Amino acid sequence: MSRLFRTAIVGLAVAGLASVANAQVCVGTPSFSTGSARVGGSVLIGDQSKAYGGQLALGTYHNFFAVGNYSHAKDDNSDGSSNAGGGSLGYEWAVGGGSSVEICPIVGVTAQSGSLVGMTPYPNLPQNTLDLNFGGSLGWTASESSSMSVIPAIGASLVARSFKSKIVTQGAANPTTSESFGLVTATIGFVFNKRCTISPMVQVPVSETNGKTSYGVAVSYNFNLPKALHM
Repeated sequence: MSRLFRTAIVGLAVAGLASVANAQVCVGTPSFSTGSARVGGSVLIGDQSKAYGGQLALGTYHNFFAVGNYSHAKDDNSDGSSNAGGGSLGYEWAVGGGSSVEICPIVGVTAQSGSLVGMTPYPNLPQNTLDLNFGGSLGWTASESSSMSVIPAIGASLVARSFKSKIVTQGAANPTTSESFGLVTATIGFVFNKRCTISPMVQVPVSETNGKTSYGVAVSYNFNLPKALHM
């Protein structure tokens, strides 16, 4: 179940990561030159549960970027639900001196809480988790016109997760544990008028306990912040 939080967080990041100078080929989104900030949302459907989320992305100096995310997950077969929030930082490189292919290394952190968090050590019991994410994304322009661009992107990350139970379980007060796994994300950004992006996506966990593939879509829009708030 907890993979829905991770996929929601990563999915929103993929839909919104950006820097100021170039088209955001590495993550399939338009440049902040068309809008100094980006707001977005996503839905991801997994095994017997769904996750919904929101995101805000800001451009910073010299091709750096910052993204904040929030998501809520709900079990299809019970009253179980959980919440997650986090942020990502990264940097954008154009490959070969152009902007048709770009790479973005990304680091992030996600805090999660609720009865759907964590399949280990005690499934479906209230837990808190903390994820540290290290990875990146590669994207390229497949098609471009004055009104629409098609930008596929592929991301991969290593997730280091720590669990902490919120109740006394099997005689142990607030037991803790940890695990590490990988996550591969593929998306195609359909960018309209250089501001609005629709991104269908698929996310595949690698070596995660009970991890399964999730599918979803993200939508984002670039807009201009007041000058006093520009980074």
